[in-house]
Amino acid sequence: MRKKWDRLLSSAKRPQNMHLWWTMQDQYDDELEAMEEEEEKAWMESQKQSKAHFQELQDRKDGKVPKAAAKPKEEEEKGDGKEEEAGSDGDAGEAEIDEEEQKIRKKHEKELKKKLRDINSRRKRLVKDLDSELNAKTKEIDEEMQKKKDEVEEAIKKKKDFVDEEILKDRKAAKEASAKATEEALQALKEPAKKSFSLFGREL
Repeated sequence: MRKKWDRLLSSAKRPQNMHLWWTMQDQYDDELEAMEEEEEKAWMESQKQSKAHFQELQDRKDGKVPKAAAKPKEEEEKGDGKEEEAGSDGDAGEAEIDEEEQKIRKKHEKELKKKLRDINSRRKRLVKDLDSELNAKTKEIDEEMQKKKDEVEEAIKKKKDFVDEEILKDRKAAKEASAKATEEALQALKEPAKKSFSLFGREL
């Protein structure tokens, strides 16, 4: 049995998303199988017709055909050596049958080729349409995936920007807290000195 999907598998534009390919196979499998059955049916019909015609010709060769009506007695008496001519006529008749057999054979071969050609043309159109549909769906999926990717990248960028802002805020707050703590420490350091100088009537 011929593999129905060889052309799809060997296609340069075969979709990368194999689950999509299997979906399309299920969609078109019945139609391709019907075309194969039609092709096989055409072949069997041609063979059947050929056998019937060849059998008829063989029967005629073997004399298994209805005999002609008996000739009148007067015609038999007027034979005058017509038997020999009949023998030669028999040879000519056999040659005619052979020629007719060749004509029938050629006729059926021609009809079969036409049927198979029509079926193959339909198969090509179907596979071409299938390839187009697969490419369209693949493109649609790729565009959808790209859109989702852009959305994810945008969301991540916003999060990064937010993190950067928070870090800047934390850094600023840390610097301010450190500066304040330093200032307070210095102030605390100056207070005892102020008191000691004030005892002698002097202030810093």
